[in-house]
Amino acid sequence: VEQLTKDWSDSWHDKRALLERYSVDINQNRAGVLIHSLLPHLIALEPDVLSTGVTIYHLR
Repeated sequence: VEQLTKDWSDSWHDKRALLERYSVDINQNRAGVLIHSLLPHLIALEPDVLSTGVTIYHLR
């Protein structure tokens, strides 16, 4: 249980760092994500409607 908790915590810290690095904001008032980026990007959504998988690709 301790290892699973540590893995989850590490994963959350990594995701949080990415959100801060790319200035991504999760809007709690609406279902959505706001991306402040001057770079063009592609967003890939998981085909499963129950999945929360979103991948953001910055194009350079």
